[in-house]
Amino acid sequence: MKNIKRIKQTVIISLALSMIFPTANQPFNTLANAAEINAEDVLSSLTAEQRNALHKIELNERSGLIGFKQDELKKDNETSVIVQFQSKPSKVALIDAEVAGEKLSKEQADEQVEHDHEQFKKDIQSFFPTSKNRKINHQITSNFRTVFNGVAIKLPASQIKQLLSSKAVKAIYKDVEYKVDPIINNAESKNTTNSGNTSVESLSYLKIDKLHKEGITGKGIKVGVLDTGIDYNHPDLKEVYKGGYDIVDQDNDPMETTYKEWQSSGYPEINGSTYYTSHGTHVAGTIASQGTNEKITVEGIAPDVDLYSYRVLGPYGSGSSEAVIEGIERAVQDGMDVINLSLGAAVNDPYFPTSTAINYAVLNGVTAIVAAGNDGPNAYTLGSPGSAALALTVGASDVPIQESILNGKIGDEQPIELIGMARHYDDQFKNLASKSYEIVDVGLGYATDFEGKDLNGKIALITRGDISFDEKIMNAKQNGAIGALITNNIDGQIGVNLGESVNYIPSFSLTKDDGEKVKSLLESGNNTINFSNYAEKQT
Repeated sequence: MKNIKRIKQTVIISLALSMIFPTANQPFNTLANAAEINAEDVLSSLTAEQRNALHKIELNERSGLIGFKQDELKKDNETSVIVQFQSKPSKVALIDAEVAGEKLSKEQADEQVEHDHEQFKKDIQSFFPTSKNRKINHQITSNFRTVFNGVAIKLPASQIKQLLSSKAVKAIYKDVEYKVDPIINNAESKNTTNSGNTSVESLSYLKIDKLHKEGITGKGIKVGVLDTGIDYNHPDLKEVYKGGYDIVDQDNDPMETTYKEWQSSGYPEINGSTYYTSHGTHVAGTIASQGTNEKITVEGIAPDVDLYSYRVLGPYGSGSSEAVIEGIERAVQDGMDVINLSLGAAVNDPYFPTSTAINYAVLNGVTAIVAAGNDGPNAYTLGSPGSAALALTVGASDVPIQESILNGKIGDEQPIELIGMARHYDDQFKNLASKSYEIVDVGLGYATDFEGKDLNGKIALITRGDISFDEKIMNAKQNGAIGALITNNIDGQIGVNLGESVNYIPSFSLTKDDGEKVKSLLESGNNTINFSNYAEKQT
């Protein structure tokens, strides 16, 4: 039993580290019995820092309207809010009672939760009566009982304040937007991967390969990925995938948003990110990839885990607080040992409902690994639920990589150093050596910057700034470019390696000075670049 506990703890640490150094359909119901989880065991698993943080939160719990502006509450537009009730979820209430030396049965704790829900329903019927001439203008869209006691409700903004009159209500929060968290603000990412055939340098760098040799591979551990879904048909994931739930579509099929769905949607393909998604699959691969794909050799941090997916983010990798809380709730109910949330919102609040849900998930015996976000390092840049006191919140970093370098010569000028920063899985930078292409300047690389320009079979010259590197490269690819040169807008190299993606074409970074030279050459009529002298160096 001690060995199993050690393996679980080791796997959890490995999964947390995997977020720092990233690599690359059946219904189920295994409801965990909260009463079987011993409060003493849960509390003893917390560090001194976690206990202290939890104590501070308990002392400073909030009530009332949180995060609303007065003018917002005067409007009649339909608004979704998260309502927190007075009582805590039953398992958390039991732990509180045990710590305080008080007696509370599970039945009593459950009754308190149910009483809050019934009281709230009665109160809103009283506050907002309906008649033949008056339609129902409020709708409870989700009920939470396990990791958060409360509801999500839609109603006119002008009626939100009245909800505080309910005896059941403790606090009301905005239902804010959540997004995948793979990229720095403006998506200037430092995801690092090999410039040759894909592999996972972080395994050996973190000594995860040694754990694998010891037989610590995650076997027997249930891991739930709360994200954009998972492509469970992927050859590296289909054997390890065990099930999940789609919170967005409310069904048992947590597949990613697909390209085909975008084609029939009528929405723009790119709106900051693509309509179709792959982030959850990438995260799942980091955790549990089997390394069976012939072209791309990737083994996950814990390849023998039982992998589950909870799709809480839909098209464009976007979702809501409501969906995230429901995802956490379902994962806990389904008996996950570990949950991973590589997502975040522009809310820095340890009391926010998603943060509270993470804290209460941990008190239910689940380990929660959450992305810290990429807006640091300044104060108040940590997004919720990464701000939760009991989360294992993890920031991003790099591992040593092989950096691809080519020389690019235009006209009679000295060759310019080009450093590889992105490519398609099938592309090899070295294959560009000795080839020549025409360059077209497309400014900042907005979709509109390509209008009226022929990029087919050519190289796009793009200036850094405003929009993400990701979007710049995808726009170039969509317009027929076979490659991209991204020039810095400050001194020095860009220093970013986006890695590989099906959305990419061979893309290189160059310094601001070199970029200005290239632009000057284009203006003088020298618009052909010759690639040569491929090399690699260790960063």
